[in-house]
Amino acid sequence: ALQRLLENGEACAFAAGEKLMAQGEASPFALIVLEGEVSIVSERAGSAFPLAAIHAPALIGEIGALADVPRTASAVALTPVASLRVSRASLLEALNSAPDALSAVIRQLGQQIKGLNAALGLYADGFRALEDGELDEALAHDLGHMTPELRNFAEAFGRLAERIQKERRTRADMASA
Repeated sequence: ALQRLLENGEACAFAAGEKLMAQGEASPFALIVLEGEVSIVSERAGSAFPLAAIHAPALIGEIGALADVPRTASAVALTPVASLRVSRASLLEALNSAPDALSAVIRQLGQQIKGLNAALGLYADGFRALEDGELDEALAHDLGHMTPELRNFAEAFGRLAERIQKERRTRADMASA
């Protein structure tokens, strides 16, 4: 199945900084990243928030292509990228003929969802603790030491927590004065 995808894929090259896929666009294809590194980013209000860094070899855009839904994130080349563009039809045909390959795609998605759910749970605890003024060192440590894929979330949460705690100290100092 992989051999057929490699044979039928259209070679594509991207320069560093070039967008491979755009959030919100249709998903008629997936990319097999053969060489290079790609950043998966969420775009909102004119800014892009990095979600993950993907290193070759990797399959990206497969969920949108398989589910025939618009792209949920953009992919931007961090380094020069060599890839193969695989049509939705070719991807479906290959995965239908190779249940093990389909299982691997589902397993990869499951791992991504598992990591995201764990991070969301941890951040929910962190926000609750910040709201209650009870952010302890153990929770702050866990929030600051997330997996590399969630590093950007950890950094953003750390900045927010620091800002909230600083504002609380300032208010307490003003109240004391």
